[in-house]
Amino acid sequence: MFRLADCAGIEKVYVSGITPYPEKQNDTRKPWDIRNAAKGIHKTALGAEKSVSWDYYPDIVDLIKYFRTQRIPLIGLETSKSGKNLYEYQFTGPIALVVGHEIDGISDEILLQCDEVIEIPMYGKKESLNVAISAAIVVYEAIRQFSLLF
Repeated sequence: MFRLADCAGIEKVYVSGITPYPEKQNDTRKPWDIRNAAKGIHKTALGAEKSVSWDYYPDIVDLIKYFRTQRIPLIGLETSKSGKNLYEYQFTGPIALVVGHEIDGISDEILLQCDEVIEIPMYGKKESLNVAISAAIVVYEAIRQFSLLF
């Protein structure tokens, strides 16, 4: 996700819940947890965790409240009965793209908090893609749409 954010020029990555995140000054996690999380993120982010602004919210409810105060719409990326086809969705400004757990997806209670739910059409037997790949597809579709506006 950090590499995607860097490559796509995303303003900021917000991490919540049990998602690993890089080490910060005065980190309150146990040293073992910090080393493991930072090592794993550095391996996949290839340094992008240093070039992309990010913040961590232990509770996603607080993060949702933050986006509400900023008037930034929450767009959930999830296979759902209420999901709109990604290619029928019009990106018109800044959004907070909400992605869920790799296996469990976005919880129903968080989906209800989203202003819109979008999904990537699936044409094969599998019903989902890796979270980072899915996010990349959405981010680059948003970039494509924005470039058509200007």
